[in-house]
Amino acid sequence: MSRPSSDDPSASRVIARSYFARERFEVEQVVDGSRMVWNGWYRPLEDYTRALENAGLLLEALREPTPDWVTNDRDRQVPWHLWLRARPA
Repeated sequence: MSRPSSDDPSASRVIARSYFARERFEVEQVVDGSRMVWNGWYRPLEDYTRALENAGLLLEALREPTPDWVTNDRDRQVPWHLWLRARPA
């Protein structure tokens, strides 16, 4: 959804597409000689909360944890995960 504005590790991130767009992504990464491919979907927050609502669940908590494992400030500017807790309504 976002990308660095330059190769500088301290550069800010810019939105690369519409927040409301729903689209598939695939990212390839090589770390220490091991190739990894990440597949998923970009979706707006409403898609997740509406799915809980349609399943008869009540959202109790929503968290966007700070990625403490990220090694540069640029990648700490946006959440990497969304944690949800729900219970039956």
